[in-house]
Amino acid sequence: MMACNPAIARVLERNGVGKFESLIVEVMPGLSKIATQTEFDSFRAEICEKIILTFRTNKDVGLSWGQAQKPVNVFLKVYVAWAKLPNLATAEGLQPFLHVPLDSALMSFIKEKFPQEYRWHMQEVCAKLVSDAAAQHPNLAQGRTTRWLIDNVELSFMPRPVYIAWQEFLRFIHRDRPILLDTIWATRRDHVAGA
Repeated sequence: MMACNPAIARVLERNGVGKFESLIVEVMPGLSKIATQTEFDSFRAEICEKIILTFRTNKDVGLSWGQAQKPVNVFLKVYVAWAKLPNLATAEGLQPFLHVPLDSALMSFIKEKFPQEYRWHMQEVCAKLVSDAAAQHPNLAQGRTTRWLIDNVELSFMPRPVYIAWQEFLRFIHRDRPILLDTIWATRRDHVAGA
């Protein structure tokens, strides 16, 4: 199941792929009932929440939203966009709703190619996160500036609002099928790995 993305399998705890398979088998029947972007977003958010609550990394720490989104989005890309499952009609209806699997190669490329648009889009979201964190937990907010959040491409630090802002930005870039932007990963991964 995770052969399409061995990197995330290395991030998950031992036997994490088996746990992920069980979770997917449990939730996939709900995919056929989805008719809107809002329903799809809620469906995949519930899966991510379950992952965050029940999975650990291979370093025995909890997963961030950024880490949880990756196996879900990669699986849905393969299942829906490539395999056309659960059936052709459902897959075609779901394709515009798919989220782009985020990773450092994709995010770095987008930030490089769309620097002004990216900063404009992310500034407000990241500034609010930093402000809220500082108000609630002054010690945790030290060093977590708005610029740090905007510049960061590490999934292990990505909270849900930053993830949502990324997906909105990618949808802004490619409104009809943002999932096509995932092809950037295939062409850029060697550049990031070699850096």
